[in-house]
Amino acid sequence: MDKKRFSDKAPLWFKLAAPAISHAIAINSLVTNPLSFHYRNSARNTDKQAKILVGGSICERAGLFGMTNIPSILNDYFSLNRKTFPEWNFSATGDDLIDAVRDPEYSSIACIGHGNRELWEAKDRIVTYDEVTEAFGDRKRKKGVWLQYHCGNDSIDQIPMGYEIMERPDETCIFYTTSLSNLDMMWNGRPNINARKLVEGLEA
Repeated sequence: MDKKRFSDKAPLWFKLAAPAISHAIAINSLVTNPLSFHYRNSARNTDKQAKILVGGSICERAGLFGMTNIPSILNDYFSLNRKTFPEWNFSATGDDLIDAVRDPEYSSIACIGHGNRELWEAKDRIVTYDEVTEAFGDRKRKKGVWLQYHCGNDSIDQIPMGYEIMERPDETCIFYTTSLSNLDMMWNGRPNINARKLVEGLEA
């Protein structure tokens, strides 16, 4: 397998420098993240919506906004790149994800927090590939993206959570392929590995 095709850990120098520049990171996050919620309104009148669900503890959710630029990355990606209005749930339960899966108004779904390719940890419980697939049933597949902004791995045994939900899932289910800290995610930026690239890499 060509490891270079998959998401990398942040380099050691970046991790060592992080404590020294933590104030700068926090200031940047506290400025860019709120601003991104203002300019996401440019996509409010479009006919496409994305549901962004944030799981984990209160401290983890606070760290997401105070010490990373992940919110601004996602607001940029959906509102500017995909012309889709991102609707956030900052304290998402498992049922919130199931509701979003069933709701045809949401063409895209993003899960943030802890998990792997086939599950995500909501505020109250773990939601799995099997549960979202069963909840979705035979509804019309969604045309956007299923974005998993949490740990992953490069095993072919784990099917992405949204694989039975999305049109062209080999292209539109996007994830990381290793366990990553918030610093690693900041270094890598938005996940950009899809199921097609994963399978190609494993077969190489």
